[in-house]
Amino acid sequence: MRGLQSILSLIFCVSCLEPYAPPVTPSPLGALVVDGFVAADGTAVIKLARSIPLTSNGYTPREKGATVKIESTTGGLFDLIETDSGTYTASNVTIEGQDEYTLHVQTADGSEYISDRVQIYPTPPIDNVYFTVSSSGEELEIRVDAHDDNPDATGFYLWDGLETFEYHAPIFVGFKFVNGRPLELETDEIMYTCWRDMIKPSVMLSTNYLTENLIKSHQVAIIAKGSEKISVRYSILIKQRAISEAEYAFRTQVQNSTEQQGSLFSVIPGTVVSNVHSLTNSNEYVLGYFRAQHVQERRFFIDRSDLPPSFLVPQPSSGCQTEQTCAIVDGGPGSGRINCIPLELLGSDALITSANTDGRGVVLSYNFVTAGCGDCRMSGGTIVRPPFW
Repeated sequence: MRGLQSILSLIFCVSCLEPYAPPVTPSPLGALVVDGFVAADGTAVIKLARSIPLTSNGYTPREKGATVKIESTTGGLFDLIETDSGTYTASNVTIEGQDEYTLHVQTADGSEYISDRVQIYPTPPIDNVYFTVSSSGEELEIRVDAHDDNPDATGFYLWDGLETFEYHAPIFVGFKFVNGRPLELETDEIMYTCWRDMIKPSVMLSTNYLTENLIKSHQVAIIAKGSEKISVRYSILIKQRAISEAEYAFRTQVQNSTEQQGSLFSVIPGTVVSNVHSLTNSNEYVLGYFRAQHVQERRFFIDRSDLPPSFLVPQPSSGCQTEQTCAIVDGGPGSGRINCIPLELLGSDALITSANTDGRGVVLSYNFVTAGCGDCRMSGGTIVRPPFW
């Protein structure tokens, strides 16, 4: 959807340049945005929203309260239920052979929309996933091999990727505050190790210029040397699917519009054509795409020990250093220091890393850091270990 919104930014940038009127009469601001699919496993997910310009920092309006159905050419009609704001799902769609599927949407204001028919194309499995080092030596390139023996294959393929990686906070924190007192963290409270998910942009390939549908060493992701992603352990779930020529053309148009949005004259917003159309108003501009899909998945891991020696670079400390509180007892570490911070005056951003004792278990003072140095969640991750890890 972000790529679709970028198309709108072209229109809103007109006021920044000399006057220009693109050959699109209906304004796509507030247009219905459709993003969804029916899958070979009988599931369907449709997300409905309203378009906003990229210059807007506001929330993308979800299209709530719509009636959403999927119809098959053999007569099946399946209702989707709104399971989240603007998201409609079903898990009972009957998939039959060469059926084609049509999306029907009626919004809460009574406007009706219909998609072109779409077909599920069999997707071959992923033969292999591996990494290579870029010619510059500064990046890892995640690549896939596959082949398609289907004589009726479209020759168009798409890969989505969901990265998951483990990383560590610069400094280990061992304590928490409870009622103003430092207590040791429980095992499940430790915020030194985190896992974070990141969605990779889709990549596509056409094999129609080849003598056979052979996908060899196609790049689906890049990781820079020194990236936090490969500081401990990295994984990517690659989703491969065969797509129609129409979807390939649509996504190519969106990609071109996104990449060239800095030049208003390069791509006209109206050239990105959705396969969803308004039945209520033939001139209404609709964004997005409804697709049918068969997905093949494969997960790939890279441990730090798998990296080439040149990629074994230390992670930056981000300038993190521990500080020490004033002495809790007279004569303890920090006694007589003028600029030290008493334990009871530590701010909410301070995290206690460790305790300084007299060797007999009596705490004399504490060491602390800021949350950005001791809480790995500050970088967007979670301390909950993924089930596949």
